[in-house]
Amino acid sequence: MQSWNSIMEGKIDKYYPVVGGAVIALLYLLLFHLCPKLALNKGFRDILIAAITVNAIAVGFLATAKATLMSIYNSRVIKWMKSTNTYVKTIIYFGDAVNASIFCGIYSMILLLIDFSNPIKHILFLLAVWVFLMAIALLAMHRIIRIFSKILRKAD
Repeated sequence: MQSWNSIMEGKIDKYYPVVGGAVIALLYLLLFHLCPKLALNKGFRDILIAAITVNAIAVGFLATAKATLMSIYNSRVIKWMKSTNTYVKTIIYFGDAVNASIFCGIYSMILLLIDFSNPIKHILFLLAVWVFLMAIALLAMHRIIRIFSKILRKAD
């Protein structure tokens, strides 16, 4: 069985939210060039509002999960995590996911101020940045949920 340390030490686990976000943003740019009407549709404001809601819910969920992890501070699982030097990385990953969600929510609110019926010159860049940030937030949440699930399975 693969050790927890090797799972946490992997470069993939560390960087995949950012690399995945870049790949997804590049795919969005490709979609924009192939079919501009699909890349920026009339319902985009609704998508931004939904993104704000999803990110706010994610921040609440992640904060609760982090508090749960902190509440079992003296459990054998936490002692095991500390002995394998993964406790601090897990806390950092929680912070990364919370920060990505907050930043994406704020950027989504800023984009709501733009009138998409009269697009500004650099709308493609602004939307690609939004896709990048949203993908980072979602992938960072996925990473910490996956890690937290492993922690809970280890607690059995």
